[in-house]
Amino acid sequence: MAASRRPPAPRHVDVAVIGAGHSGLAMSHCLAEQGIDHVVFERGDAGNAWRHDRWDSMTLLTPNWQCTLPGRAYDGPEPDGFMRSGEVADFIADYARSASAPVRNGTVVVALHAEEGCYRVSTDRGDWRAQ
Repeated sequence: MAASRRPPAPRHVDVAVIGAGHSGLAMSHCLAEQGIDHVVFERGDAGNAWRHDRWDSMTLLTPNWQCTLPGRAYDGPEPDGFMRSGEVADFIADYARSASAPVRNGTVVVALHAEEGCYRVSTDRGDWRAQ
């Protein structure tokens, strides 16, 4: 009879952010500035929704010069132009890389539960606990 294996203990962070789009990465930047331990879960890659859940021909409604994230502004050749969905995805992915955001790409959050004064974040790659 094989010995039963217990699931690994959840990893701990102060904050769990779900989604590595504009908002999730901006929050990650602010948390990092404050020295707060955190993780960002993303089901695909940073900017995934812009790359896979939008029409290729979709463009922003605001000019490129208004596309900013903390510490990063659009610096391309068309400041008065309008980025298409793939360009927005690239902007977000480049930002995540350059900011060294703690993004867990390819990690699907399957449940979130309040538990013992914190939250248990269940993912397809294991559980986490966050304050």
